[in-house]
Parts: sequence; C-alpha cells; structure tokens
Amino acid sequence: MASVPAGYRRRCSRRSGRETIESFTIVVGPPNELVKAIHKRMPVIVAPEFYESWLNGSAGKEILIPYPATAMKAEPISTRVNNPKNDDEAVLTSLRQG
Repeated sequence: MASVPAGYRRRCSRRSGRETIESFTIVVGPPNELVKAIHKRMPVIVAPEFYESWLNGSAGKEILIPYPATAMKAEPISTRVNNPKNDDEAVLTSLRQG
C-alpha cells in the first residue's frame, strides 16, 4: 500500500474575488528511530487503517504516530537536493551507486 503524508489543502479567495490563493501544509510529528539521527521531526505518514478517518476529518491525535523505521531505508544523496534550482532526478541518486 502507498505511503500517504498527512497534509491540509486550502483554497480561498481574496475579498475582491479576483484572486484565488491555494496553500498546502504537511503535518509533522515526532521522528522514528531512523529519522531521529538526522532531524527532530518528520512528516506524519498516515497508516492505511486511518485513511478514511483522515480524509473525512474525524481523525485525531491517534494518527500522529511515527511511521515504522523498519518500513523505510536511508541512503546518502547529493547536497544538490538542497537547492530548488536542481530540479532533476539525479539529486536523488544514491551516492553509494558510484
């Protein structure tokens, strides 16, 4: 099953009604053991059993559990990923590949 990050999307119009503003936010929570080594928080990844309650708005804090570290892997990648101008797949190539 797919990994689904928890997020909020909002669309609103300015009072003039001539401009629509769209925004999106990723919900973050405590890190799992893998991520803890590099950061103090991580995106909340919604577990399949919470998909429906997340989408219909009835989910509460019970979804704010760290994604299992055993379901993830970490690979070193280029620091090029830190610059949004580097918009290509090569930024995600593992440095272990050569």
